[in-house]
Amino acid sequence: MEQSTGKGIIIDSGTVITRLVEPAYNPVRDSFRRQLSGLTMVEDPSGFFDTCYKTRPSGQ
Repeated sequence: MEQSTGKGIIIDSGTVITRLVEPAYNPVRDSFRRQLSGLTMVEDPSGFFDTCYKTRPSGQ
């Protein structure tokens, strides 16, 4: 939260779908992708999600 304005954002990482307006979503998505740059991105067959990654069965 920005102390001077009382504005901010809370991201619930336990929620499956994040809904933000595009100008807010794109920087969050891009930062998320940079943090996971060591993983292999895969296409979502449904075309709905744009941050899907290949992981091992162990979840790592």
